[in-house]
Amino acid sequence: MYLTVFDLTTRQVTNEFNSGLPTTVGRTFSLSQDGAKAYFSDPLGDVAVLDTYYGTILAAYNTGTAVSVFAGPPIAP
Repeated sequence: MYLTVFDLTTRQVTNEFNSGLPTTVGRTFSLSQDGAKAYFSDPLGDVAVLDTYYGTILAAYNTGTAVSVFAGPPIAP
């Protein structure tokens, strides 16, 4: 599964990152409010969290059961 970064001002794709998750099943996708993190999850329990600026996989794991991960509001400092 890939994350494509799109610049709305220039209307161009600026980057594309691989989440490392297979593309054979449906996915849920959520984005943090500041756009810094992308969250992927699927019915097989796979979860991946990506940094949208560098494309770094911040976390990848399997919960063992179907899951949907949604980004919540940022945590206050």
